[in-house]
Amino acid sequence: MEYTTTELTEAMHNCKQDIKAFTPVYEAYVDRIYSYCLYRVNTIADAEDLTSQVFARAMERCHTFRGGNVGAWLFRIAYHITIDHYRTKQTESVSDEQLAYIPDQSQRSPLETVIHREQLQYLDELLTTLDEDKRNLLLLRITGNLTSAQVGEIVGKSATSVRVEIYRIIQQLKKQALLKL
Repeated sequence: MEYTTTELTEAMHNCKQDIKAFTPVYEAYVDRIYSYCLYRVNTIADAEDLTSQVFARAMERCHTFRGGNVGAWLFRIAYHITIDHYRTKQTESVSDEQLAYIPDQSQRSPLETVIHREQLQYLDELLTTLDEDKRNLLLLRITGNLTSAQVGEIVGKSATSVRVEIYRIIQQLKKQALLKL
């Protein structure tokens, strides 16, 4: 079910009195938060654990939500939780098995599924060439489906700075992709 921005904001304000009101927020963002966590930590178990930590912390701290974009607020929590995770654990690349668990809403034929997995593996290879800060900006923007302003709010940069940096990152990845062909 899709929720409007207004409904999600109301749910956040209502969860201060009744935690059950948080349900629409969870339903609206769980797949995107999970995808972000999976790309950041590269293991299914860790991604699931971090996703649950994000929502547990969000429910604990729903009283601190002052308005604005609910998604940006949740991704800020996810950003900090994944940073904490990196401080304590080193991870490896996403495997074929893990790629199969990335939420996908479309129906694909077997051939399309194979092609999609190959594209994801290739993208993962390209992403591993980026440093953590660049990879994180790109993942927040793409998997989080956040605006440059929302990403900037999360990482402490201006929207213009984020747009320019993401543009440069994409240009860098394009050059690397062309060199591999």
